[in-house]
Formats: sequence, structure tokens, C-alpha cells
Amino acid sequence: MQKSAIVELQDLEMRKQRLVERARKEALVEIDKILGVLNSLGLNYELVEQNPANKKRTKTAALKSTAPHKISKRGSRVGTRKPKDAPCQICSFKTSPPHDRRAHRGQKIKKPFNKVELMEKGYQKNT
Repeated sequence: MQKSAIVELQDLEMRKQRLVERARKEALVEIDKILGVLNSLGLNYELVEQNPANKKRTKTAALKSTAPHKISKRGSRVGTRKPKDAPCQICSFKTSPPHDRRAHRGQKIKKPFNKVELMEKGYQKNT
């Protein structure tokens, strides 16, 4: 008696699931060995399985470090932009330390800084 196509597909699907589970277990054994080496070197890693309900991520597992990281207080972009050593486009003069038009963002009407504002902000006009 010959199996129907549907029964044959179901058998193949079950076989596929068993093979995937076996491959997963073999991979986990290898990962555990590698993590043991990393942890013995003082690098604290652990394998964390992601939530399968999270559809955005396609990976089933992620490697996560438990080592402390340096994080700046205000975000990762703090201090990454520096004004050019050129005259400000609004003030038309250079200051020490240098400033650019971003220093004027608090002004409703953009205008050059006067002597009092320069002192408050810690700038000195270069001559």
C-alpha cells in the first residue's frame, strides 16, 4: 500500500524537526565549549535565547556580554562634534574657545554675542 502525499509530507516534516533539534543540540555543545574558553579568559559571556514572539529579530539566540561597559551620562554622541576654528557665521568673529552658530540656538533672534554674554558663556573675543 502506497502512502498518500499528505502523510508522506507529515513524515518528512517530523523528520526535519528531529534533525533540526539534533543539530541545535550539537551546536549548543560546541558553543558551551567556546563559552567555557572565553569565560576562563575573564570575558564574561552567556548565551541567551531570544523571545520567539519578537518577530523583528530573525535570530533564535544572541551572544550577550555581562562585562561592564562605559556609557556616557548624556548619550553616545556627547562631545563628538566640535566647532571649526573659523569665525562664527552669526558673530563674524572668532572666540577662544571656538564657537559656531550652534552656540546661538537659545536666542530667539540670532545676533552676535555682546561682552556680557561672552563672559557668561566663557568665551573671549579674539582680535
